[in-house]
Amino acid sequence: MFKFIILLTSLLLFSKSAYADQADFYIQRAKQKIQYENYQGAIEDLTKASYMAPNNLQIHILQAQTREKTGNFKAAVAGYDFCINLVSTNTSDEATRAFLLLSRARAKKQINNYQSALEDLRIAQELYKEQNDFQNCKKTAELINIVESCLNKQDTVEKTFLSTNDYVQLAKEAFKKNDFQEAILKITKALEVDSSNPLFYKIRAMSKANLEDYEGALLDFQNASVIYQNQNDFNKYEKTRQMILKIKNNQELNAKEGI
Repeated sequence: MFKFIILLTSLLLFSKSAYADQADFYIQRAKQKIQYENYQGAIEDLTKASYMAPNNLQIHILQAQTREKTGNFKAAVAGYDFCINLVSTNTSDEATRAFLLLSRARAKKQINNYQSALEDLRIAQELYKEQNDFQNCKKTAELINIVESCLNKQDTVEKTFLSTNDYVQLAKEAFKKNDFQEAILKITKALEVDSSNPLFYKIRAMSKANLEDYEGALLDFQNASVIYQNQNDFNKYEKTRQMILKIKNNQELNAKEGI
């Protein structure tokens, strides 16, 4: 019985090693195809590699980048989504997470998803600041300005019917009635008009927290904290950072703090 277990363990280790070698073969071949602009062939090889090593971050980043080169930005965004989730699960490498958020934002910009791109960029900017990576922080700030300009030029039909203040008031009323989903819908409309108001992010964050969407709440609080910091409003910045810590520590938030 003991010998059988040893044999089985050896077979499993050999199998893993063989899969890793095969995955590496497809990765290297994909890189060569990318150099010759054979992007479809590279994607096919990377897909095969992902079967062999499903949690290999390098494979999924290359896939997303290659899809960008083909102009398939929606697929690239989905690829970066997977990479970001993989990083959040398997590592605490914030530099990699910032890079992925920046890459996803660029892809989102190409499909005119400016609001979501801004959210990614502001979190990436915060991460770069924490690492004292001023070069990438500057690049991210420049892209933020470009995306904000695109967003301001983007016309929406609903803007002509309701003002930002109307949406905020409706969101607050929904929040008081514990209709948090409606509050999120209304405050998101306000953000589409004005993405530079940190209070809007805080209202949406509190609404998401009440729906137990803690990851979404954390992202919105982080957006608010970045804007407060850029505005040099350090009092509200510190309060928002305290909310972020509470969520990370699974502590209950005071509903009045966000409204």
